[in-house]
Amino acid sequence: MTSPNYKLIVNYGPEMPIITGPASAETGHSVTFNCSASSQPLCHFSWFFNGSQVATGSVYETGPLTLASHGEYTCVAFNNITGRNSTISKMLTVVETVTMTIVKVIGAQPILNERFSLTCGTAGMVYSIQWMRNGWPLYANNRTDFSMNNNTLTFSSVQHSDNGDYQCSASNPFSNMTSPNYKLIVNCE
Repeated sequence: MTSPNYKLIVNYGPEMPIITGPASAETGHSVTFNCSASSQPLCHFSWFFNGSQVATGSVYETGPLTLASHGEYTCVAFNNITGRNSTISKMLTVVETVTMTIVKVIGAQPILNERFSLTCGTAGMVYSIQWMRNGWPLYANNRTDFSMNNNTLTFSSVQHSDNGDYQCSASNPFSNMTSPNYKLIVNCE
């Protein structure tokens, strides 16, 4: 005579969930977050964005991102049998595409031995700006200087040797854009 097989099932969890998905993304794109947690029986998932519930299930896909999509995404894992839940959050930084760069003159036109400035006009979210002259990167020297965030190039005493085609390139982790050429021609007084 054989004894019946009994299976001992231990209910537990959920353990601390894990969210996979990007930490930053570009406006206009969607992102997918996955949430997983060890649990017996399998747990249920809810998603919250900045405190408001937005979805249920282990996968959450945002719609096309806007700057308002920036914030905290929270996954709550819930076990119906144990009555326990566990929560984890992930911050998403939304970055706006660089959509414009243009070199503009600030103030007076370039006159030999005078102070002269160019600015890099941009639209979108710009993390860095690089200046170029005739296609080569420009660096500060004893006559040229850049503003704190690099959007302004200033010549303390502009010379004929500074003549050339100037461009600025604006970038963030997802996009970059280079301005059309600005032709600098230094005038005599």
